[in-house]
Amino acid sequence: PAVSFSKVLAQAHAVVLAGGTMQPFVDLEMQLFRNLPPGRCRTHCFGHIVPAANLLPLVVSQGPSGVPLNFNFASRATPPLMDELAKLLAALCDAVPDGVVVFVPSFGYEEQLVAHWEKTGAWAKLAARKRLFREPREACDLDAVLKGYAQTIEDNHQGKGTAGPRGALLLSVVGGKMSEGINFADGLGRCVVMVGM
Repeated sequence: PAVSFSKVLAQAHAVVLAGGTMQPFVDLEMQLFRNLPPGRCRTHCFGHIVPAANLLPLVVSQGPSGVPLNFNFASRATPPLMDELAKLLAALCDAVPDGVVVFVPSFGYEEQLVAHWEKTGAWAKLAARKRLFREPREACDLDAVLKGYAQTIEDNHQGKGTAGPRGALLLSVVGGKMSEGINFADGLGRCVVMVGM
């Protein structure tokens, strides 16, 4: 990348790179600014906009029934584990207002989960708690899903959603369209769940 980026550096008076996932910066500096004289590159790192007091990171190693949550490739498709994940998500939906975003390892696994939950009735139980949305495979469908998800949460805030589910749950895929560049601010991301981290 340094060779291609050197053309940009040669023509610009100043270059500003801004982003949320550039750490560790030493690697980026070696890749893009290798030929820059020492002292010419300045970096600034700013903390997260959400105060630490407003965050509660948790590692959940077992579900509500005591089943170990081991989402390795060999065990993640077993019915008891998928059932336990549904129970955990139902408990979270009961406790968390507004939006719950759930990231799973792949579209294939997301489809397995939904098919299993539809068969067992867990999908209907989740739908009774929150309106359910799924990350689409096609980019052209992304805006409609995000708008529906956001509108459901907004309606909940305005008291329009009091008769049915409270808020929304969005099933997403790690490395998919929802995991990069989408800002789940405020009510859109009251709880973020990483399955199989």
